[in-house]
Amino acid sequence: VLRLSAAGTCSRRLTYEYHGFSPSDEAPDWRGQARIGNLIHDYERSVIAKVLPLQDVERRVYLDVGLGHIPGHIDGILALEDGRRLLEIKGHSTYSWRMNIGRGIIPERHMWQMQAYMAATGLKSAYYWAVNRDTGERWVAEVPFIDSIAQRVVRKFADVLSSTPTNLPPRPYEAGKKLPYECSVCPFKTLCWGLDKTGEIAHNEVGGNDGKG
Repeated sequence: VLRLSAAGTCSRRLTYEYHGFSPSDEAPDWRGQARIGNLIHDYERSVIAKVLPLQDVERRVYLDVGLGHIPGHIDGILALEDGRRLLEIKGHSTYSWRMNIGRGIIPERHMWQMQAYMAATGLKSAYYWAVNRDTGERWVAEVPFIDSIAQRVVRKFADVLSSTPTNLPPRPYEAGKKLPYECSVCPFKTLCWGLDKTGEIAHNEVGGNDGKG
């Protein structure tokens, strides 16, 4: 169940999935975006491989988190003259492009994923290769290995592995007037937050450790 691609996912959601909880809500269907993402990955790698030494495409890697080894697949490694770099390709909607890439921001979930892959491979640098799914525009940024983020990823996965169905990790998000976007698209939001029939949070506990949220 646990994969390095989920390094930026809410630890509470990962724990529900790890212990086989039944979803309490209908989440968006991301399969269409996933298919487009696969096409973007294949095309961009074909372009990159024509001009740069691209190796280890879809190589399986593992991150040691103490209680186990979390698997993942990397997009590839660029074997450049001044060193090897992880390649991380991501497709973005125009909205995400405007809110993130247009401001020079790499989404946190993507940053965590890159750091997890670098920790698993021992690489100290990566290229974040962003593509606008609507326009084809590209943006590339070099990202260094950040040990503090990698250690947070390790702790996240370790917390999930050491949890039980009745002792869950704290929620990483706080409740305000409305739930954060990450919660709004989560298949476990009602279970986690104890929402009532109107969709309001039925309690104010933040981070509790019981299986009911």
